Amino acid sequence: MRGFLAEEVPTSDEANTALYRRSIRTIDDDVIDETQPITQRVTRTTTTRSRFRCPYVRFPRWCFWLWLLLLLALLATVLGVGIGLGSRKKSIYESCSSQSICMNNAVCTNGYCLCNSGYFYDSTLGLCITEVGLGHACTADNQCFTNALCTNGICRCITNYYPDPTTGQCAVEKTYGQSCTYDVECAFTFECISSVCTCNSTRYYSTLTSQCEKLGEPNEDTCM
Repeated sequence: MRGFLAEEVPTSDEANTALYRRSIRTIDDDVIDETQPITQRVTRTTTTRSRFRCPYVRFPRWCFWLWLLLLLALLATVLGVGIGLGSRKKSIYESCSSQSICMNNAVCTNGYCLCNSGYFYDSTLGLCITEVGLGHACTADNQCFTNALCTNGICRCITNYYPDPTTGQCAVEKTYGQSCTYDVECAFTFECISSVCTCNSTRYYSTLTSQCEKLGEPNEDTCM
């Protein structure tokens, strides 16, 4: 009995301390065992990524600004086209409600866009351009002024109209007794004498023909 009691029996405090230390060692070992593979995987992953990483290229600063300007220019072009399409002017013979929506040099007349006075529609250019003056070369009647036609490649006034030297347009010819400035203003065989369209001294005015007839010929006005 004495020998058994002589053996050192750990107290409850010492036993708890030893148990605690063994638990700590076990936890540390488990942490090391679990951490080691993760560390190795992270190391391998980092190494693999570094192998396939794209090389870093440093561009000059002016290159960045150049690309930015090009991008802004492209954006402005796209916006400009969009705005242009949205505000397209209407062409000749298209319906309109106001002059502002018709193409340049065109007016809204009776609900349709038409070239303004002094302009003609060029189907090749798709524009209203200035009419060809009298006596100038032409290829189509619509190129000439109002009351003028393209005759033998030249713009000339139509019958009963004369080229007004003041306005450059074709004006209606003046008849017997109307005021005038130039002979060209007077119709038929009349002449501008004393600022009046009349017959010259070798002719007389016939009320039947409304023209100047030669003197000495029978006066048909008095024939029965």
